[in-house]
Amino acid sequence: MPSTDIAYSRTGKITNTSGHAVWTQPCGQINSTLKGPASDYLNKEITIWRKVENKRGTYYQFSETKTPNIKAWLDARAITLYDQVHFNEEYNQMAVISTVIGHAVWSTPYLQSDSKLIAPASNYEGKRVEIIRRAKTTRSIYYQFSYDNKVIGWLDTRAFSLIPSNTAMVISNSTNDIFSNITDAYNKKTL
Repeated sequence: MPSTDIAYSRTGKITNTSGHAVWTQPCGQINSTLKGPASDYLNKEITIWRKVENKRGTYYQFSETKTPNIKAWLDARAITLYDQVHFNEEYNQMAVISTVIGHAVWSTPYLQSDSKLIAPASNYEGKRVEIIRRAKTTRSIYYQFSYDNKVIGWLDTRAFSLIPSNTAMVISNSTNDIFSNITDAYNKKTL
């Protein structure tokens, strides 16, 4: 008998098939029979319907996205869950990409079913960009940004240093220029 058995609605991908098999019921339960090796499902996009925890581990009832009526069970360790998006909204802010180690630019917020790697964040290190959207996922908050009036992609907020939009006058010590805001001062400094 499972210790927990709950409805569970998520999407994911089968990514770790080594040592795992697909079952008609969670492994170890009465009437559970082997359907086949998990490797038959490697890199398949899936929808998860139920979650069971028993003395053998955590199992997900899943179906392939393309065949939702055919369901089976697999150990949770074989599956990478996609992040849920809690919000995705317009957001306007200027920033500099400053922390690039461990970050990459994606086509959508990271770890979504349609996420594609665009470039390493280091390609934009030190660049002044415009943030145009922000999205909060299970994992983090991500900004969609544009550079040189072209939408580039999504990057974790920790990679950005925001440029305040309403800052008092800034006086540049090196040229004695007076600017009405920090953005103008930054533009002058980088020219």
